[in-house]
Amino acid sequence: MKTSNPLKNAKWLWPIPFEVPRNTYVQYRYDFQLNCIPQQTPFYITADQCYVLYLNGKYICRGPARGYQESWPCDEVDLHSHLVKGHNWISVIVYNGGTSTFQYIHHAAAGFLCAAEWDKIKIYSGSHWLERVSLAYSRNPVKMSYQLNYQESVDIQKDDQSWIFSAKVPKGNGWIVSTISSTVVESCRLPANTQ
Repeated sequence: MKTSNPLKNAKWLWPIPFEVPRNTYVQYRYDFQLNCIPQQTPFYITADQCYVLYLNGKYICRGPARGYQESWPCDEVDLHSHLVKGHNWISVIVYNGGTSTFQYIHHAAAGFLCAAEWDKIKIYSGSHWLERVSLAYSRNPVKMSYQLNYQESVDIQKDDQSWIFSAKVPKGNGWIVSTISSTVVESCRLPANTQ
């Protein structure tokens, strides 16, 4: 039996000044309330190029699997054991190097997409999420080889991760309302069963 995937209602996100990225780390945050924890809690997520997912300050997973933009992989994650009654928050770090390697073919676009439909709770990536480009990662590090992505260069003093671990909604310090991307939609197609 084919089930409907909520990703069709979600929007690809990526900050406008970085639509053609170079070693760009973008941070996303979404806060929501639950009166009760639903029985089924599948969460669908993907990013072009990759993501790290946290829920309520706890590491959940990273992904997606390697693939081609013509049929981009999407992960389904069960969040049930990590949800709580009351305030919950999703934190996601999304990375795109802006260049092709032996592991990834870059198509001059980047983005983040996620969705969930749990009873009356609907979560779709869109303009109600918060985003900021990480202040800690250098956008001009050394590239040692065409085979690999850029070297990771982090200023740990600027790497404030309270937005991941704190229930307090982040404000200021570069946080803005998320930007819906137009470039990734054209270059990245999800598999047919997620449309």
